[in-house]
Amino acid sequence: MAASQGPTGCQGRQPEDQEQPLVALIVDDEPDFLTFVKDALEEHDIGTVCATSVEEAVRALQSRSDLEVVITDMIMPEQNGCDLLHFIRENLRFTNLPVLVCSGYPSKQWLGKALSLGAVDYLAKPVSIQTLVTRVRRAVQLATRTILLVT
Repeated sequence: MAASQGPTGCQGRQPEDQEQPLVALIVDDEPDFLTFVKDALEEHDIGTVCATSVEEAVRALQSRSDLEVVITDMIMPEQNGCDLLHFIRENLRFTNLPVLVCSGYPSKQWLGKALSLGAVDYLAKPVSIQTLVTRVRRAVQLATRTILLVT
């Protein structure tokens, strides 16, 4: 697999199947969780780009055209997952970009906030690799079906 450099210097891999590339943007301020998610997705042929802040995530979104799904934490320093969701949903370029929230704060308040801002799923940390990969693939499939139905 070809290596890709994320905004934080996090080495990511592009999927080998170039006909159906799937690349995820992972946003989390916890390096251990970021690495866990990156490694889990790459083991399942999902390319990754890593960001440790909303600011880095926004730069990645603006500079790349291959991102098909975003996985973000809710609670981060300075800006949080809600700020990232606001940016994504206010930008027409990302209208159909699915966002999954993966957070250590599984409260109903955060769940409701994330879903009301356009997140397609909410996963509580810790999350199993199989659950993570299944939910990422499902989110992309549903987003693709929506695009096909609209066009």
